Amino acid sequence: MDNYGEYRSGTDPNDPNSVLAVRVEHVLHGVPVEGVVLRWPSATNRTYAIWHTLDIGTQPLAEMDSGIGASTPTNIYHDLLRNEREFRHLPDPDRERLERSDPSLTFLEPHIMHVDNHRSRIRNALCICLLTMALVESGCQAVPLGEYFDAHTPVGITGTQVTGDGDVTITIAAGEPTSAILLRAEGPDAPKRTVATLKVSQESPAIWVDQGVAESPGTRYYSIAVETGNGTWTNREEWAVFVQPRKAGERYLVSLPVDLGSGSSLHGELGRQLGHGLHAGKIGGEGADHIKVMTAEGKWKHYHLIAGPDYRAWWDLESQTLAKAIIMPGVAFWIERGDGVPQSMQHGIFCGRTLPGTSPVLFKAEATEGTPFGITTSRPLLHRNTEAEAKYSTPANQLGFAALGSGGKTSDHRKKDEGGDQIWVWRNNEWQGYYWLMNHVGPKWDGRWWDNKTRDFADFALEPGVGYYYRHRVNRWGGEDFAWRPPSPTTGGR
Repeated sequence: MDNYGEYRSGTDPNDPNSVLAVRVEHVLHGVPVEGVVLRWPSATNRTYAIWHTLDIGTQPLAEMDSGIGASTPTNIYHDLLRNEREFRHLPDPDRERLERSDPSLTFLEPHIMHVDNHRSRIRNALCICLLTMALVESGCQAVPLGEYFDAHTPVGITGTQVTGDGDVTITIAAGEPTSAILLRAEGPDAPKRTVATLKVSQESPAIWVDQGVAESPGTRYYSIAVETGNGTWTNREEWAVFVQPRKAGERYLVSLPVDLGSGSSLHGELGRQLGHGLHAGKIGGEGADHIKVMTAEGKWKHYHLIAGPDYRAWWDLESQTLAKAIIMPGVAFWIERGDGVPQSMQHGIFCGRTLPGTSPVLFKAEATEGTPFGITTSRPLLHRNTEAEAKYSTPANQLGFAALGSGGKTSDHRKKDEGGDQIWVWRNNEWQGYYWLMNHVGPKWDGRWWDNKTRDFADFALEPGVGYYYRHRVNRWGGEDFAWRPPSPTTGGR
């Protein structure tokens, strides 16, 4: 049985003892009975049907019973065997006919068995057909296929790594030999397309090289798909590569756009990736590019990139030790480039699993400088101005701040008690301006962000990997610390 068959039947492909098999008995509740008793393991939200024929070679199959609900963990069906030569089997021509007539049917391979009906031993076969739950009128719902792959990943990406010349190597492994289809999207809105088909197994992982990724800024997303007997299904786990500019003499407000797990330390994978596109100096900070990270107490910590004949690391100037700070997604920090030439590529690059968007970001009321933050998704969050389509059509609460933040009537700093929260944007080495959250203005305005430059509803995107400042106000309507989880972004080709 292929993986999709396992999914349909509710069995576990990782457990050799978890199978959909029919057992034939002549005892029901401990009492001998006429005919046969059919037993098979059943799963919740499944409906079963049994088909039969008197002659497997010449007569078509007919439905003997259907709409058999699951009685987990085992279904029991008593069949009187009205004719001792009655076969329960589904040959291919009838399978094709039934599939055409009812696309909701999904057929598993027939189970061959010997049936003893106390008169003669007859070779019979039985096929149990699983109905697609989403189409069953009884209201049963199918387990989403993505949930199946989350629990039983047959093949997937196990790692990415940037080489010195700017290529990205992608490692793919599988629990059993299979053909892995590598899909890639060149941008958050682009569809994923096949770039390679690779033979892979647990003993022999496959490695594919995406050449020249770091040559120019941009984003690429990767997924793995596998062919099954019922079509091509894509593993929901996704990886991404983000390439960012690192021009000499400029400052960048950034955040971590991928999930590095336990490697989110300056002494680990994060520190290695942060070094791309930067110039390393000497211990003490001379000539070194550096980053600034705000502590929980609202103070800035400086870490410098240093290098020697056989090492490259981040240095904590304050403690005069190797830096081991952990920087998690959702935290924005500054990268400050000097005039030195980068020793490793010309651009910054992050690569890893995409962020699920479940990690909250904490915003404190009236923080002195505001809260430097980044989104915890790996695709942009959009706030769209739709006034060109219809007046006052711009949707409220597009970013999920309306019920959490402090909306206001004005951005005038002289009217502090009526001011709304602000999102400040740093780009091209300068502050580009800010957007402020409206409330208590009227239903056509409340819950929207207003562009302080254009004097109109804001039209902008919060980008993964980019940092922003959030200034959370306390006004006459309130203002408390809050935790924000981003709404689901537009997933493009995902």
